[in-house]
Amino acid sequence: HFPEFVLNDANGKEFDSKQIKGKKTLVTFWSLTCGFCTDMLDDLREWSKTKDAHEPDLLLLSSGDAKENIELGLNSKIVLDEKREVSKKLAMEGTPSSILVDENGKIVSQVAVGATQIWALLGKKK
Repeated sequence: HFPEFVLNDANGKEFDSKQIKGKKTLVTFWSLTCGFCTDMLDDLREWSKTKDAHEPDLLLLSSGDAKENIELGLNSKIVLDEKREVSKKLAMEGTPSSILVDENGKIVSQVAVGATQIWALLGKKK
């Protein structure tokens, strides 16, 4: 199961991991300084704004400056995992990497590393 945690989001509000229950979610480990993240940002931004209702929500586990994270322009919740506690529990080491979590909070995929594998999790080719 997806680990329980309480961290602040990029807006300074408390985020409890239980908030993702009830909706399939693509949990993505991100870094502001990662070139591979930057390379997929436009596609991710577009997907997060135009995805269908049946597609997963996006939850970004990031770190660094809150304002810079907000300026990514993603239509998603961005949680600041400064100490990489959650990412480590999920065995997500590289950025970007993602897992799919179902509506019951169960992890339903292997860790996907890199844009190609992440889009494959969503059934998309980029």
